Parts: sequence; structure tokens; C-alpha cells
Amino acid sequence: MRANRIGLGAAMALCLAGCAYGRIDRLPEEMVARPEENRDLVAAILAGDGERADYLLSTGADVDQRGAGGATPLIAAAATGSRALAARLLDLGADSAAADDTGRNALAHALERDDEPMVMLLVEYARQNY
Repeated sequence: MRANRIGLGAAMALCLAGCAYGRIDRLPEEMVARPEENRDLVAAILAGDGERADYLLSTGADVDQRGAGGATPLIAAAATGSRALAARLLDLGADSAAADDTGRNALAHALERDDEPMVMLLVEYARQNY
């Protein structure tokens, strides 16, 4: 029985030896590190990549994650005029009062863009939910 056991030191040595030879291609797919931007919903919205944003939302992305400058996905949608995406984010429970690093929330960004339909969407949501 004892002959089948491997000591902790030997196990660590084997692990380090395997890592040192670049065996990352043998890791299961879900264990391979991915660049964070692949999960960055804010970056996808700001880039105008609605397909990527929809995919991220359908796979459980955090609707209140923070991106560059403290922007939330809803702020990014308001800043880019993506009304359908903003409505979806609100339906999924996005925090409409969240502010970015400049202190502006989604409504402030919509007002800054003079985007009346976005302003109306955000105001109507607030009216119904507060």
C-alpha cells in the first residue's frame, strides 16, 4: 500500500516539472486563463459589440460590473445610445442609480448626449421602481 503513495515533495516536483515544460495545452478548456476583456461587458458595450454583450448577458455576466472609469454596463449603454440593451439591463436588475468615477449615472450620460428616448426609458424605469 505504501509503495503506491507519492510524497508531497515528489508531487510538487512533478507539478513544477510539468509546468516548467509548458504543458498548458493539456489543461482542460475551462481551466485555461482567458483575458479579462473577454468577460468585460462594459468594454463590449462601449465597443458597440451588441452580439458580444448579448452573449455575456446570456451566460450570466454581472449587470453591475465596473469597467474603465467605474462605468457600469447601464452607463455604457446610456453613453452609447444603446436603448434596447439598456432596457434589457434594467430588466435584469441593473442599478440605475450607480455612478461612474466622475459621479455621473446612466441618466446623466443620457442627458449629456441629449438622448431623449434614453432619458425617457430611464425616467420611466425609475418611476415604476422607486
